[in-house]
Amino acid sequence: MKSLFCCLLLLLCINDLNAQNDTLVTYFNSNWKECTKDSATYISKQYKDGDKYKRNDYWLKSMALQSTETYSDPGHKNHSGPAIWYNENEVPIHKNDFANNKLSLASYFFDNGSKKGLITYGNDGTILKQTGWEENGKEIPNYIVEEEAHFPGGLEAWRDFFGKKD
Repeated sequence: MKSLFCCLLLLLCINDLNAQNDTLVTYFNSNWKECTKDSATYISKQYKDGDKYKRNDYWLKSMALQSTETYSDPGHKNHSGPAIWYNENEVPIHKNDFANNKLSLASYFFDNGSKKGLITYGNDGTILKQTGWEENGKEIPNYIVEEEAHFPGGLEAWRDFFGKKD
């Protein structure tokens, strides 16, 4: 009986160690380029959670949560659920909601966590509705959260302006 108990305990310990090894840790510099721990600003931890794959990024110095993302694939290419970015006090500042790898909602927040802006997207990616709020929570009529940039003369004039030719 004692040997059976010891075997079960050993199996539980081995299983626990394997579960801990399922987390992939990657370090990034301030430009989000992969690097060594010594030159890192951020640390990323990726792991499987049920049938989803999660990625949590942290500011390395404080280990404060910087972002969380949910994916349907191990390569982290297909968003499935929320992606949330936080300020250094771990207050949400931006949240994207995805359904089948398509952006459905984008939410923006003031540094205190109160809502600032909300965009609802159609299945084709077009903006269906935009709403904005003052920091005190009062809705701002006709608020534009996001709008595509336009340059007089179009894309070619923009490239000429910046001296960028294809």
